[in-house]
Amino acid sequence: MKNILFTASLLLAFNTFSQNHYTGYAQDNFGGYVSSYMQPASIANTTEKFSATFSMAFLNASNFTGDNSSTLSQVFGNQRRKYRDPLFNGYRMQNLSIDVLSAYFEINHENSIGYSFRVRQFGNLDGLPDDWNFAAFNSFDSTKVLNKPISYEHYNFNQFIVNEHRFNYARVIQNDRENFIKVGGAVKLLNGIDAVYLYSENGTFEFIDSISPAAEFTTTDFKYGRAEKDNQFSSRKLGVGLDIGVVYEYRPDYDKFKYDMDGETNIERYDQKKYLFKFGASITDIGRVKFSKDTSSYNFTTNGTIINMDQLSTLGTGLTSSGNPSLFKSFDNLAIQNTKSADQEETFKMNLPTSLNLQADYRFWKDFYIGYTSQIPLKLKSDPHKSHWKAIHTFSPRYETRKVTAVLPISFQRTGQITIGAAGRYTIPKVGLGAFMGGNNIMGLFGKRAKFNSNFFMGVSYSVPYIVPSDIDGDKISDEKDACKYDPGPLRFNGCPDTDGDGIEDKKDYCIYSPGPASTNGCPDTDGDGVIDLDDQCPEEKGLAIHYGCPDTDRDGIIDIADRCPDVPGIELNNGCPFENPGCCMDNDGDGVSNNVDQCPDVSGSVYNNGCPIDSSNIFNINLQEQKEEKDPNHTATKIEEIQESNPKEVVQDGTQIEKTRIENRVKTINIYFDVDDATVEEQYDKEIRELAKDYEFVEGGKYKLLIIGHTDNDGSDNYNLILSKKRAETVRRKFENAGVDYDLIEVFYYGEWRPMKSNDNMQNKRFNRRVEVVVQEVK
Repeated sequence: MKNILFTASLLLAFNTFSQNHYTGYAQDNFGGYVSSYMQPASIANTTEKFSATFSMAFLNASNFTGDNSSTLSQVFGNQRRKYRDPLFNGYRMQNLSIDVLSAYFEINHENSIGYSFRVRQFGNLDGLPDDWNFAAFNSFDSTKVLNKPISYEHYNFNQFIVNEHRFNYARVIQNDRENFIKVGGAVKLLNGIDAVYLYSENGTFEFIDSISPAAEFTTTDFKYGRAEKDNQFSSRKLGVGLDIGVVYEYRPDYDKFKYDMDGETNIERYDQKKYLFKFGASITDIGRVKFSKDTSSYNFTTNGTIINMDQLSTLGTGLTSSGNPSLFKSFDNLAIQNTKSADQEETFKMNLPTSLNLQADYRFWKDFYIGYTSQIPLKLKSDPHKSHWKAIHTFSPRYETRKVTAVLPISFQRTGQITIGAAGRYTIPKVGLGAFMGGNNIMGLFGKRAKFNSNFFMGVSYSVPYIVPSDIDGDKISDEKDACKYDPGPLRFNGCPDTDGDGIEDKKDYCIYSPGPASTNGCPDTDGDGVIDLDDQCPEEKGLAIHYGCPDTDRDGIIDIADRCPDVPGIELNNGCPFENPGCCMDNDGDGVSNNVDQCPDVSGSVYNNGCPIDSSNIFNINLQEQKEEKDPNHTATKIEEIQESNPKEVVQDGTQIEKTRIENRVKTINIYFDVDDATVEEQYDKEIRELAKDYEFVEGGKYKLLIIGHTDNDGSDNYNLILSKKRAETVRRKFENAGVDYDLIEVFYYGEWRPMKSNDNMQNKRFNRRVEVVVQEVK
């Protein structure tokens, strides 16, 4: 079905013709307002919320005389002209359009409004027979047409200039995913500036010699009118115009143009066009302007009159019968030489160049399109007041993105000539400013072949495009709302990660790779004693924090692993066993505190609590740690070191060995610095981390691995700083994982405040100690 429709559109396009201005460029989906001149429905459901354009376009055409010189040779005056027998009666055409301002705004994605103000000039000369064409080509210096009656039909000369206020509206009328239809229209308020026409239904003339353009006319009727200019803003120079159009798009992959963001799902992408192919049809420039006829212009009849045929064969400016300069050519002197007709009009109407336009566009691969456009002028030969285009068919391969468009229009024109043109656009990303230019015949620039038709257009634009919100980390939370835009995380944490999935975001989690409850700041506490496993020297047995998480069954202040009498209260001086009464000083409870100072003489207790037991009811009121560090009569610290040696933590390593390894195998080192009491990686380091991950091949069996080493300054306790340095190191580790480095190729170490880069005697030095070292190590 798709292939049949596409083939049908291709055959249809080959039998029709296309736009004369903005050749090939008018179908650019990012081209702004100019496409609306051919298809008024184009401003609805676009890729831009707002677009404003200034542009100009010029066209010059003839079907019997051309030049095959390059642009440079024309500048230096040595161009060469060429004659060809036209397929139809000879014609010349000149058109100019200056788009002073044009803009459209999408009220919503279903309804759009637009406005433009432009000045348009048209010039048409039609109905020249072959002998007349040949004489005009040779500047009327030829004997080929001498003494030979030349007949013609529907000779028509007209020139017209008008300014136009165009009010545009378009809307979507059907959008059921695959099938999409939009319609549009424009009402134009017209103010005629100047106009002239000369028309003869038929006649005969004969050149009188071989060296001049003079020719003798038999009895011939001419209709002649020129606009009266004394009252420029007279209501008799106003008019109304109309454009209407419809577009159908086939969108088989509609669902692919959706995205999820900030908790919303299946949001339609407005920044991209969704069609596989589309068809459009429009009728433009329906309308006319009514002019008052200048009294110096009137219908007349010739009777053997000698007329300068050069005057009837060219478009241009002239002088009125009063000698005043005229924007357009004047035939006042010709009228004076002949007999004024009885049939006269006080006004005349100049029509816009009404045309039927057909469009087809096919996206055949990614950002590559093939476009077809056609423009069929709607004009009767006998209409002396009708400005009109000439037919041109265009086949337009193009490459198109929001940033750039390149078009190569291949045109078949009514001159019988096939031409290759070029057009392009460049838009500055983010700024929205763009420029475009092009033409339908670039071969003429190089003088390779005679050109009978040349068209050039250029313009600048400003647009506010629809965009999909930026989401750098790909977590479907827009950067604007993402509190951690470089680290993917769930919506409930505003886009910040929860690496271990324990329901505590990493910014608040002290152990981002080990799940744990909120009561321990996200760190695991296997035995549930309130001491996180990181600090717990007895992670499988409940204990007290003051005892490094180890149990003290008899509550004598000596942990069971160091207590030789774990079930009987004793004293540290006797390895946790009761102390026998020495006799000299009574100690009824045997806790090593004599009765005269023992506040609990009958209950065994601790020397650090005046002989009373230490338990959860009073432990936080006792400065036990300082006393232990000072006295430590039973060498408890030594016992803890023995425990660590027998059950070491996986992340606490021998710093000397690490330093040696780094020096021997280090390839590159970077430092990442942190704010006070913070483990957030600043944005400036994100780029550095991604580049480092990209520059080295961190793959299993590869040459490199990473060492990540966390540090802190000396503010806070030793234990807290150890936890903080671990979190900093693991946060950096997660960054490298997000950048594509395998988890197993990263080793993490952390030292808290124990390995400062500089002394901690001032704030500036402390900044250097709040760091994570990242070392690229070569695997040996």
